[in-house]
Amino acid sequence: DLFQYNIELLGGKTTSAEDASEASKLDTPAWKRCCLLARVSYRESLLMWQRAVALKARDATYEDVDLPPSLGSGCEVCGRSYPEMKCGKCKSVGKEIQYCSRGHQQLNWREHKLACGKK
Repeated sequence: DLFQYNIELLGGKTTSAEDASEASKLDTPAWKRCCLLARVSYRESLLMWQRAVALKARDATYEDVDLPPSLGSGCEVCGRSYPEMKCGKCKSVGKEIQYCSRGHQQLNWREHKLACGKK
């Protein structure tokens, strides 16, 4: 699809986490740091749009359609590709539920608390 095509054009061999790590190194020149961070920003916005379109299409069909595997591996709310947060109660990071920020954890709490092992 169009989203995946654009993501591959950005350099499909690296991830946003790898680019962000490279940009944070002190010996990375300023011009390269700017390019890497711009690539991370563009890639993450493409992933969020791809997820939003897929969710909207799923909702429009009124069927329980599974998302493509590539869309299910990011933040539960926005789809960011390298989430860093986990549920403090069930420690679900690395499993199925991940978040990129505390705000997204709070937004998803009503749905997650039904599946959360501890209350």
